[in-house]
Amino acid sequence: MDNIIQRILRRWKQESKATSVIQFKYTKREVCDDGEGTGHTETRLKIYTSQPGFLIGYRGNLFYKYAAEFLKEKIITKPDDISFEETSWKWV
Repeated sequence: MDNIIQRILRRWKQESKATSVIQFKYTKREVCDDGEGTGHTETRLKIYTSQPGFLIGYRGNLFYKYAAEFLKEKIITKPDDISFEETSWKWV
């Protein structure tokens, strides 16, 4: 799964022209809604970068384009599963 996420994030970074470090944390867990054992999968993809605006793009166009790729690969269940954490990380 990590290799697929890295591949998509690499293309996303290249298209956005972002130059800073991008890291991510992916979590996936089964959530039981009731006592009968039925539930759903909860996914989260947190992206850490000092340039979140570059990745989001004008009016969110890059965000929605790449969120669709994550949905297609079944990495996330909805676009809201992606969040950004702004950092001050730099290459040294």
